[in-house]
Amino acid sequence: EWYKNEYGTNQEKAAQLLEEAGWKDTDGDGYRDKDGKMLELLLVSGDGSESEITGQSLQNQFKEVGIKLNLESYAGGYQYDVVARGEYDLGLLRFGWMEPCTLFQYAFTDDPNELTVPGIEEEYYAKVAECQHEPDADKRTALIGELEYLIADNMISLSEDTFGIISQPVIDLQFL
Repeated sequence: EWYKNEYGTNQEKAAQLLEEAGWKDTDGDGYRDKDGKMLELLLVSGDGSESEITGQSLQNQFKEVGIKLNLESYAGGYQYDVVARGEYDLGLLRFGWMEPCTLFQYAFTDDPNELTVPGIEEEYYAKVAECQHEPDADKRTALIGELEYLIADNMISLSEDTFGIISQPVIDLQFL
């Protein structure tokens, strides 16, 4: 419920903000453009059916506000290479670990994939270290919650199943 209240969508407000930023559909093709350039993003993902369905769903949602979302899927985890090289706008990544603190340790790393979130690394990794060394289950659960909030507040993400969406740095992003 917190995530929905904090990061729920409002397409009317999104359209308004895009208009205010100068992104308009000037040629009637259903996509916004500015200075002759279409508002177009690239989403990279794995080739599994869940990733493909999620990508198609996001593509439809972006289209509703006039953003063209191109999809590229890769077999065998090669989407991580594309993300590491920075050749994407959004990356749909799937993580699966039984121990949340282990996942948090590798969710943002500066080596080799450079999946960092500028400005929160010190706080983030201190909290991860605290979580990894906390023997009390209730305290660990509370720390895991704090890490989830830290990620949600500083990273574009989708909280469906175990998917996360990452993006290149975005300036002046507003959640609606």
